[in-house]
Amino acid sequence: MYEIEASINAEDRFFIEIGNTANVSLDGNMNSIQAKVDRINSRIDPATQTVLVYLKIKSPRILAGQYVSGSISGQTFQDAQKIASKSLVRNNLVFIAQDSIATIIQVTVLKTSGDSTFVQGLNVGELVIDEFRDAAFEGTKVAPVFN
Repeated sequence: MYEIEASINAEDRFFIEIGNTANVSLDGNMNSIQAKVDRINSRIDPATQTVLVYLKIKSPRILAGQYVSGSISGQTFQDAQKIASKSLVRNNLVFIAQDSIATIIQVTVLKTSGDSTFVQGLNVGELVIDEFRDAAFEGTKVAPVFN
């Protein structure tokens, strides 16, 4: 039985909990080994803005001192959509094309990761406008352009 110490972004600490499954890969090998989240540090490292997570793993394939990489399965969100972060207006609004008219709606931001943001509040099939001008844009006639 080994304990693996891993760092996660501080903002991600709210999405995992003790007992979550982690998939650990050895040296980039595609065959992963399952581990469990055993502990989550309650302190943020001020230099890196990360939190330490401790995983328990038992496998004859793993050796002390070996480098590994992996991912932790965290909280699952229902009805979440991934949109471009630049689509957000005032942190929780997006323009959608509704009956060929630009309409602004409120969404709930779940997580931002790089250029992407995960939100709730969009219906399946709604077209998000990722290029907008300002609040006066609402009500403007629009036509979708697919790249």
